[in-house]
Amino acid sequence: MDDDMAEFSDADFTSIIAAVNEAQPGDTIPVHSGTYTESIVVEMRLKIRAGPETSTGQVIVQSSPGSREIFLITADFVELSGFTLRGSGSDVGIYLNRVNGNTLRNNVIEGTMKG
Repeated sequence: MDDDMAEFSDADFTSIIAAVNEAQPGDTIPVHSGTYTESIVVEMRLKIRAGPETSTGQVIVQSSPGSREIFLITADFVELSGFTLRGSGSDVGIYLNRVNGNTLRNNVIEGTMKG
């Protein structure tokens, strides 16, 4: 996935939520460098990772206007890694709702009420 299709013109999606909505349980979703403005609900076991070519701070997910959280995770065994999450000051970066076995790795959360 590539936000503007500039770096990876053969990417299947330009938004994380579109890729999540099309995914099957257990899929891995690589997200390439860029800025994604959206709120993402994850309702199945997935691995959502910054692409292997990216370094810290190159994959930014900022909250959508009026959103309550950037990532809302309602499934067990979700992996979220390599993102910089930027909030509006009144939202939550990652909200884990009654889940088990999730992995959050190498994420930076900025400008939110809570992590």
